[in-house]
Amino acid sequence: METLAHGKPYAVHDPPQQRSFFSTFLWRFLMAMVAAFALMAIISLTVKLVFKQRYPEILVVSGSATLRTSRYGLTAKWDVMCVVKNPNNKFTIHYDAISAGITYGKFGILDSRQYKPFVQGSRPRTPWALGSRRRTCFLGRRRY
Repeated sequence: METLAHGKPYAVHDPPQQRSFFSTFLWRFLMAMVAAFALMAIISLTVKLVFKQRYPEILVVSGSATLRTSRYGLTAKWDVMCVVKNPNNKFTIHYDAISAGITYGKFGILDSRQYKPFVQGSRPRTPWALGSRRRTCFLGRRRY
């Protein structure tokens, strides 16, 4: 029987070295973060594929505007008819803050209006009328 360099007839392995606590903790923490990221990616992809959410479609059906100028200002009235469509099968949409306005060049906003919030179920078409009352704005320079 042949003996090895250390005098024993079988291979001797060095005892495993103890890793430091910081090294072990860092390795486990890194693996936990990778696993959490992979799990979140799988959940996110599944939700996206199952629900297939889409943005609402807003179509302008008709519109009219009346602008009259005079020496003292501008009188404006506008009406727009829209149709709002929710293309989602499984979601209802809540429209909370709705405002519309009309601007005129460097003079900024001539008229703006707030509208009531509404809820739209899945797959309906909702007609929606926007407009303003007659409004007169002074557009010239003020003399003092």
